[in-house]
Amino acid sequence: MEKAFERRPYLVPLALALLTILFLRPAILPPAGQVLAANDFRAMFYPLTTMLHDMVHAGELPLWNPYTFIGHPLIGNPHAALFYPATWFIWLIGADRGLGLVLAFHVWLAAWGMFRLSRSFGSTYTAGFLAGIVYGMSEWMGTRFYAGHYTLIMVTAWIPWAVTAYRYALTRGTWRSVLPGGAVLGAALLAGHPPMVFYLGLALVVMAIYHTMTAEDTVHGAWMALRQLVLLGIVGVILGAALMLPALELTRLSVRDNNDLEFINTFALPPAQFLSLALPGLFGNPNQAPTFYWGRDFYEEFSAYVGLLPLLALLLAFRRMRKEHTFFIGLIVLGVLMSVGLQGAMLPVVVRWVPGFSLFRAPGRALYFVMFGLCGMLALFVTYLQRSTLEDRQEFLQPILKRWLPVAMLLTFGGSVFFSGWYASASHVEPMPTRALMVAGALAASGVVLAGLWATLWM
Repeated sequence: MEKAFERRPYLVPLALALLTILFLRPAILPPAGQVLAANDFRAMFYPLTTMLHDMVHAGELPLWNPYTFIGHPLIGNPHAALFYPATWFIWLIGADRGLGLVLAFHVWLAAWGMFRLSRSFGSTYTAGFLAGIVYGMSEWMGTRFYAGHYTLIMVTAWIPWAVTAYRYALTRGTWRSVLPGGAVLGAALLAGHPPMVFYLGLALVVMAIYHTMTAEDTVHGAWMALRQLVLLGIVGVILGAALMLPALELTRLSVRDNNDLEFINTFALPPAQFLSLALPGLFGNPNQAPTFYWGRDFYEEFSAYVGLLPLLALLLAFRRMRKEHTFFIGLIVLGVLMSVGLQGAMLPVVVRWVPGFSLFRAPGRALYFVMFGLCGMLALFVTYLQRSTLEDRQEFLQPILKRWLPVAMLLTFGGSVFFSGWYASASHVEPMPTRALMVAGALAASGVVLAGLWATLWM
């Protein structure tokens, strides 16, 4: 695979496109009379995009919605994304088909962007390809389809491209080199999900800190990081002003009942649910009877499983730390601290120093940074495995093959047996016994994955 990608780099986006089609075939080619079933799709995006489509085809400028209260400005509504090119595509073919196609395109764009970012950190083609698959098709992205987070998915697709473009601007160091990053930021602003645009900005700040810390001349590195970031931001704001200015005016004229820390902390991740990063399904699934999902609301905000190999890559990175690891570890630390809300002590700092962040809630969504960082760690780990000698790999992997993975398998299979026995002998009132069976299943499934991972690395 590596040699094929090296000879024909265009095969990477083509392969990612094929996987996206396989992954999202029902969304791309929905059965007759069916559309995506998520709550936000049904309650907001299908009605909204259908109304915009009908207004345009009736010869009206879709600037005002007369059906909400006494009227509401569409031009200032980020969810309408009037000036985003993908929205115009939906106006051409209609919401029923267009929404799924736009989402599929952005999943592909996200995967390709993660591949490009991985390559900028020196990964192999295969490693970047795997990182792209995980980024675009992980549980974090999949749950957005379950919830119907249409504009969130679109902005998420641009974040790895923005970081890649910023790295390019830092490498070149010229004024013109910020233009690609500014264009990406402008597209993200027009895509219409302000909280994820803030996350994009935080990712760029982490990159600026990484560049400063790894520069030979710290002072010059800090100046270059700041200058290029400011210039990139100016270009992006200019390109995104068509939505940004009306949205800011609407925000100024609107009233929120509450935007204190208690409101902002709504839907913070309970620390116990970090276990879901290694044990998917531990707290159930909202689409699986009889227990469904029994963790803290909401399922989509607390789900970010990317597989066990990226977690293993994170642990192994501390054995042979390289400077490239620090950027992705920084993202993971940021995500962990922000996702737990006030318990992580990071949220009040961000609210205090980032204007406008107090308008948003759901800090659990910051698991995005954990997912993002783990994708990068996966790319660097696979790159090391491909480029190292057999002797180096054996020495490097010896602890996990002889101790870590066998112990982890013993714990997961042992836990599965324990909870299965508890289920069989339980006299408790439902749903506790059934939940115990669900936990046993999650542990057993992870044990099987660990066994497969052990066998793969052993070979």
